[in-house]
Formats: sequence, C-alpha cells, structure tokens
Amino acid sequence: MAEFSVNLTNAILLCAGKAEPRYVRGSRTEIMTDRDTGAKLYRVPMVLIQPSAKPQLIEVTVPDGVGLTVSAPLSAENLRANSYEFDGRSGISWRADSAEVIGGPSVDENGAPTAPISGRGPAKQAS
Repeated sequence: MAEFSVNLTNAILLCAGKAEPRYVRGSRTEIMTDRDTGAKLYRVPMVLIQPSAKPQLIEVTVPDGVGLTVSAPLSAENLRANSYEFDGRSGISWRADSAEVIGGPSVDENGAPTAPISGRGPAKQAS
C-alpha cells in the first residue's frame, strides 16, 4: 500500500456532511480506534477544491470528527491518500491527523453551535 502526502497550499476543503463513526469490520457497534492514540475514528465527507482540477468529494478518516459544521471551510492536518487493494477491489482511502473548522463556529454532537457565529474577526482600531 502506497501513502502520499497531499499538498493543501492552494486547495480549499469544505465539510460536506456529518461525521460518522468508523466501525470495526463486521461490527455495527464497535468503533475503530487509532492504533497510536486510542482515539475513536470518524469518516468526514469533504469537498476538495484545487485550482487546476475538478472538485472531488472525499471521505477522510479523522480522530474525533464530532463538531464539524456542514459547508464550513476546514483545515486538515497531515492529509494523506493511501492506495489499497482488498478482496479484488482497489481504491484510495483518505486520512488526516485532525480536521478543524477554519475561523467559524463548530457544533456539538447534537448540532448545536459551540461558539457564537460571527461574520468577521474583531474590528481594527483606527490609528
């Protein structure tokens, strides 16, 4: 399996849906955990927009995906793509060390805002 780091310098990531837990294969109750940290893993649908390519809908596995707001711009730390082959199928899986809303409110597991919504940062003082 090959792993590739994704350069997000000129890219935009948008949250495209609610984070869903990743379950251990064959189970609908046991949530997968990160081998290194023990954190629960979630799949977060995101739209990846790059200047020279079509927008792509990708599902990124992140620890603790709760609190991301649909349609909010995101930052994904250490986003990487992994090629895989399993049971005669092949594809690309996406993984990031974390995903956070950029400059906006996040929500709790019930969808309620955890921070006030503001359109802009604080006003600058005239000098």
